[in-house]
Amino acid sequence: MSMSVGELSDRCEIYDLYSRYVHAGDDHNFEMLDTVFVPDATFNYSDNEEVPSVYQGGQRDLFIKLGGETPYKHHHCSSILIEFDDEARTVAHVKSKMYFSYGSTDELGNLVFFEMHGVYADVLLNTDLGWRISSRKWNPASIVGPMPGTPGPREFGSVW
Repeated sequence: MSMSVGELSDRCEIYDLYSRYVHAGDDHNFEMLDTVFVPDATFNYSDNEEVPSVYQGGQRDLFIKLGGETPYKHHHCSSILIEFDDEARTVAHVKSKMYFSYGSTDELGNLVFFEMHGVYADVLLNTDLGWRISSRKWNPASIVGPMPGTPGPREFGSVW
């Protein structure tokens, strides 16, 4: 498969976008996180979610809240598959494998860790500011351990 210089450039920009996402989350750098999503990006974390959340309409605040509740974080993103909708490469569908390891303290001050594994199915737009995620669907594979703010271990496929 032969790629043009433009397509190679777009693919590099998309890989950089996912690197910014991972580092922004781990570093609690919410200004950098703003360079990952369009302001009206939608998020769907469950097949049961009727109305997806919106980045500037509450999802960003959730990221900030979770950042405070889970001070120990480590994200991994791999196996990024990119498919462009058209030759102009204005829209891309991206599938990425994600692994999250989170840690916090329980009510007794003990360290508690949990892990999530799954796949993001994202739609990206090539904006004037570069590639940005416009919609995200989380497809969980497994969740191990207690999540902060929940009464106990989560069921497979449950919403956080």
